[in-house]
Amino acid sequence: MNKFKKLLLVIVASITALIGLVAFASCEQITDDNHEHVFGDWKITVEQNCGIDGVKTRKCLLCDVTEEEVYEKASGEHTFGEWQ
Repeated sequence: MNKFKKLLLVIVASITALIGLVAFASCEQITDDNHEHVFGDWKITVEQNCGIDGVKTRKCLLCDVTEEEVYEKASGEHTFGEWQ
């Protein structure tokens, strides 16, 4: 009976591994073109100031596609305080 249990365990493990392998092989690989992108949060990659526009980026959580957006530089009007 002990050999029977071992044989049954080997057969069940083999069938489970085979099913997993077939399921994995049949999964479609995610590419840039075959899914709707799910983007993470925006991250500031270039800070804006009075001389340059800022840049922010975000990346798709499923693939390597990155979006980049430029936002306007700060107004050119400076407000100076009193000399210390």
